[in-house]
Amino acid sequence: MGSSGRGEQFMLTDQDHFLVYKTGAEAYFQRLGTEITRLMESAGYARCKGLMMCSEKQWRGSLLDWEDRLRTWSLQSTRENLLLAQNFFSYRFIVGSKDIHEQLENIILAMLDRSKIFLYRLAQAEREHPIPTLDHPIRSLFRLEKKSIDMKKAILFPYHHSLQILALLHGIPSGTPLAKINALEAKGAFSKNFAQDLKEAASQLLTLYVKQRWKHEGSSIVQFTRMTTREKEEFLLSIKTIKELQNIVFSRFSI
Repeated sequence: MGSSGRGEQFMLTDQDHFLVYKTGAEAYFQRLGTEITRLMESAGYARCKGLMMCSEKQWRGSLLDWEDRLRTWSLQSTRENLLLAQNFFSYRFIVGSKDIHEQLENIILAMLDRSKIFLYRLAQAEREHPIPTLDHPIRSLFRLEKKSIDMKKAILFPYHHSLQILALLHGIPSGTPLAKINALEAKGAFSKNFAQDLKEAASQLLTLYVKQRWKHEGSSIVQFTRMTTREKEEFLLSIKTIKELQNIVFSRFSI
C-alpha cells in the first residue's frame, strides 16, 4: 500500500502492506506477518507509525475477514475509516495466489455496488482539501502571500485520492496511478489528450517532489524562491491539470 503500492517509493520510506488468505491458518499468517515486518525493518524499512503492516491483526485476514472490514468502512464512514480506506485502495498485487487476488477484487466491486454512498463520502472528504487555484503561471507566483507549498499534502494526496475515487467508480480497485489512468482512458472516462496531460503533470510534480526531498532532507515543502522560472511555469501548469482531475470528481458526485 502507500507509496510502494503506487510504485512511487523513490526514497527509503516506512512499511505499508497487508496479507489476504483464503481461510483459517491464522496462527501461521500471524507469524508470517510478524516475520515480514521484522525482516523489512532489518533491511532498513522503518515500521509504519500508523501500524499499517501485516504484523497487525487489522492488516491481515481471510477473504471473509476482509469482506467484513470493507463492509464496516463502507457503512461506518468515520474520518478514521475513510483514512484507512484511502491507504488500502493504493494497493497493488505483489506475490501470492492470483486466484485469491481476483476473489478479493470481486469482493471489493460487490461492496462498491451495494454501497455507492461510500464513494460519495470519499469525495466529500476530498472537498475539504481543494488543490490551490493559481492564476497566470508566472505572474501569480509573485502575488502569492505564501512563499511555499507542501507538495505532499496540498497536491499529491488530492491527486492520488481523486484518481483513486474515479478508478473505483469505474471498477478499477488496484494498480499504480499510471495503470489507473490508462484503464480510465480505455473505459472512456478520460479523453486521450487529458490522459496524456495528466501523466505529464504527475511526472513533472513527482520529479520536483523527489528533487525537493533529496535536497532538503526529506521535506515535502517546496520554496518558490528556489525554483527556476521554467520550473515555476511547469509547476503551475501541472497543478492546473491536477485540479481539473479533482474537479471531475466533484462534478461526478455533485459536491
